[in-house]
Amino acid sequence: MNPLSIGLCAKCEFVKIIENDRGSQFIFCQKSQLDASFSKYPRLPVLQCKGFVEKAIDSDDNNS
Repeated sequence: MNPLSIGLCAKCEFVKIIENDRGSQFIFCQKSQLDASFSKYPRLPVLQCKGFVEKAIDSDDNNS
């Protein structure tokens, strides 16, 4: 998935990429499990987010 097409989520600690059986990918916001004000599947690209936390440098880039 192209980082520019998903915006801030590409670098967020709370992102999880979900892939279905047909190979389609979806961005799941794990922050939504703790706070209902966050969309489970945000409209992309996300350009602003009050819950954005940048991933640590040594964090796993493949969250699927």
